Amino acid sequence: MFHTGQILVSHPRMSQGIFSKSVVLLTEVSANGTLGVILNKPSEYKLGEILGENLHQILSDETLYRGGPVGPNSLLILHTGEWYSSNTLPLPINISMSSDHFMFDKINMGNLPNRYKFLAGMSSWTAGQLEEEIQKDTWLVCETDEDFIFEHTGLSMWKKAVEMCASQSIANYF
Repeated sequence: MFHTGQILVSHPRMSQGIFSKSVVLLTEVSANGTLGVILNKPSEYKLGEILGENLHQILSDETLYRGGPVGPNSLLILHTGEWYSSNTLPLPINISMSSDHFMFDKINMGNLPNRYKFLAGMSSWTAGQLEEEIQKDTWLVCETDEDFIFEHTGLSMWKKAVEMCASQSIANYF
């Protein structure tokens, strides 16, 4: 039904809450539940405001995105697959996710991934919960790629994702 590396796109009828008009990258799918990060919800904070002097100057004006309501104080970096840190989770489509203190040491030394987004928090569903939500047409599910993840954000990302899901659904019939 769905797998790691796909995106969930909130159904246009979902009009309230953090998941309204959201695009979620699935980062872990197992019998115990599903984890993901919201890709298109920028917060009001810049990384420099959060990390201050502990951050390489080049990143101080980077937008921090709201990855989800679970662990909102945890900081993650979603990045291209050529870069890694001591706690990096490789995902399909040449994407990885890292979360550790060493990643900031690397960044401060000028070692940056080619493309990246910083996220605070994650999104999670218990076993069977996401399947139920998909059956109720809460989410559209489709494939994505690296370009989509890093070239779009905000409402325009959600609109593009709705179009992608519709196009993929139609293509499945032919």
